[in-house]
Amino acid sequence: MTALKKLDSLDQHFECIQTHYDAFKFMRSLALEFGFQSFLIATLPELDEKLSEQTLLTNWDAELLQIYDEGFFTQRGPIWPAFHTSALPASISLSEGIPHRLQASDPEFQVLETFGIRSVTWVPLRFASRRPMIVCLGSQSPDKLTGQQMAALLYPLVQLGEQLEQIKERTHRQHVILSERETECLRWTAHGKTSVEIAAILELSEHTVNHYLAGAGRKLNAVSRPHAVANALRHGLIS
Repeated sequence: MTALKKLDSLDQHFECIQTHYDAFKFMRSLALEFGFQSFLIATLPELDEKLSEQTLLTNWDAELLQIYDEGFFTQRGPIWPAFHTSALPASISLSEGIPHRLQASDPEFQVLETFGIRSVTWVPLRFASRRPMIVCLGSQSPDKLTGQQMAALLYPLVQLGEQLEQIKERTHRQHVILSERETECLRWTAHGKTSVEIAAILELSEHTVNHYLAGAGRKLNAVSRPHAVANALRHGLIS
């Protein structure tokens, strides 16, 4: 049975993915179905972020991940920076020759070959309200995916990306603990009250209210008060 036909049987496992271990087993199976031995799924690193810090799932050797961090490959390499603006997958056979627009001598390609990887496929995953993810797949075979195989691979990767985000949110929610005052200030903010109004209601200073709201925002990874309220509602911390 081909990889394309086996996707139907893999698809039914999405709802069973509840933990990182579940996701790891699914990804390992999916990668093997398409002829890949190594995989990495990460939030696309920004210029000041290490790949290891943004990695969500991988079976890479720890040494390879360390080399990527030390070499700044996701910031300076020939492939990764392009995904900040492009949503198109990329696939390269290291054995059949690097495209002219890229440098065959680039350290990233040399490192991958050192680890026995002869072809690489990068698949960007974009979501409406979240940072993009990158799936990096490595194979010991020099053969690249066909267009049909790439299209068939995209759907399960997107579904897995969604599951990983849900797992991440559940894990984060379990570790978010708001103080009583932070919860009160957020709850009144959700009802449309300003800092001045909340201060009067809770008999606090406006400065103190702003302090509590700022603390709640940091804990909820929010960039604004509406964002903090939305995250708190989603996590069930306020109602």
